[in-house]
Amino acid sequence: NLAYVIYTSGSTGKPKGVMVEHRGLCNLVTALARDYDVGSTDRLLQFSSFGFDMSVEEIFLALSCGAALVLRTDAWLVGAGEFWSLCKKNGVTFLNLPPSFWQTLIPSHSGEVPTTLRQIALGGENIASGFLRRWFEESGSVAKIVNAYGPTEATVNASIGALAKGCAENVIGRPISNTRIYILDARGRPAPLGVRGEIYIGGA
Repeated sequence: NLAYVIYTSGSTGKPKGVMVEHRGLCNLVTALARDYDVGSTDRLLQFSSFGFDMSVEEIFLALSCGAALVLRTDAWLVGAGEFWSLCKKNGVTFLNLPPSFWQTLIPSHSGEVPTTLRQIALGGENIASGFLRRWFEESGSVAKIVNAYGPTEATVNASIGALAKGCAENVIGRPISNTRIYILDARGRPAPLGVRGEIYIGGA
């Protein structure tokens, strides 16, 4: 059954409507609830606009786990200091952010990032080189950093990978539950380890 239709330009650059089924959304929420360990004590920021599929993850992940969903206003976007101050004021424990915004939040000194924050999931675009190292060196935060990968057609996220100090920025990690990821060559055959290819995604 159809859950929602959302428009994306995908790899073609031309807008197209993507029909996402309930089973895909249910699988995403169930997998992330377990992998992110989201519970009733969490407070998730609803950062993304409703026209972006990340909002689907934020809203349904929070509500299906009994967590609080903190609604963002434009005041959160004024600057890094204001953003972290509002996160602290609202007791935010979990953030889903595009890397281009997250990069503007890396403080020049420790202590700005609230201690309530336990995880930041980054997705939607590549993480620019050097920012992950800066985060670990300058933020003073112990929050877990996760890179979430997936096109709209695969129901927001197809894979997640924890990012640690010194690792490559754009590791896409491993597939979420009931999902398969293959790297195939131009003829549709599995590419050898270390050889470039196209990402193919299957599953729920």
